[in-house]
Amino acid sequence: MMIPFWSDYFDEGYLREPPSGTLLRFFPNCNMAVRRQVLEEIGGYDIERNAGEDADLCQRALGRGWELYFSRRAECRHESRPNFRSLTRQYYLYGYHFAALYRRYRSRRFEVLISFDARPRNSNYHALLQTSRIPLPVLVFISWFSVFLVLVATGMVLLAAGVYSGTLACLSAALLFLFTIFWRAPFRKLGIRKLTIYLFVTCIINSACVTGSLVGGIRNGILFHYPGI
Repeated sequence: MMIPFWSDYFDEGYLREPPSGTLLRFFPNCNMAVRRQVLEEIGGYDIERNAGEDADLCQRALGRGWELYFSRRAECRHESRPNFRSLTRQYYLYGYHFAALYRRYRSRRFEVLISFDARPRNSNYHALLQTSRIPLPVLVFISWFSVFLVLVATGMVLLAAGVYSGTLACLSAALLFLFTIFWRAPFRKLGIRKLTIYLFVTCIINSACVTGSLVGGIRNGILFHYPGI
């Protein structure tokens, strides 16, 4: 797999409760064992879901009092997508279908969650704002990519307006922010060349996921911003 998504994503043991009630605790289907009794109790997978069916299954199991346990002794080799286009489409669909999933399980009507980790885990997102007083259905995940995207987009707008000094300031701030986040993370061991390639690919994947989340959110009557990885 292009990104070691799960090898260092979880800690050994039971998955702890996230700081926000909206955040989902779940394992991916690629390497998940489920007791028969669990499936009998909760009715198995929701066959209407094209993505996020594993997260939905885990939420229903948790709701019936079951726990999720991660063990590094259980290993598998996950077959990667055949090409970059397929990988990008995969993350677009994650964002699109997670809109309905998160709308179902969110704890407040208006929520903004934030994490500036280089690879933000669900458990590392913290609530910046959670309220039911605002009538608009909103669920926004702010990550390093969200800030980077805003800075770049602002720079492009200023460029179109002919404000070149502002463009340079925004793009410089975006690169500095990106370098600060990732150079402090374990990714620095990749070196400049590999890290640059990784960031380029990650930005494209996250852009697809954000686009999918916005489209899926509109279809489900919610402003949903989900940056992916």
